[in-house]
Amino acid sequence: MDIIIESDSAVAVKFLNEGCLREHPCYALVNLITRMAGDINYIECRHVSREANQVANSFAKHGLSLVEGVSSFTSPPSWVSFILSADNSAVPFP
Repeated sequence: MDIIIESDSAVAVKFLNEGCLREHPCYALVNLITRMAGDINYIECRHVSREANQVANSFAKHGLSLVEGVSSFTSPPSWVSFILSADNSAVPFP
C-alpha cells in the first residue's frame, strides 16, 4: 500500500518527515503516526499551499463545525461544488 499525505502545514510535514524532539508537545502524536505507518511500503508527506488544496480545506473547516464530529457523503455537497469545479478547471483563486 502506498500513501501520499498532503498538508498545508509546513511544520506538520517537517515533523512527519523528520520527527520532532521528545520535549515537543506534538511528540506523542508524531510518534503514534510514525508507528502506525510502519507497515506501509511507501509513504510520502509533502507540503502544498492552502490555495492548492481548497477542497480538502473546505472539508476540514466543515468537520470543525460538526456536533457529532463525523459526516459521510456519497456525492460532493453543495457547499464544495464551486471549489471542486474551479479545481477541475485548474482555475486558481485566492
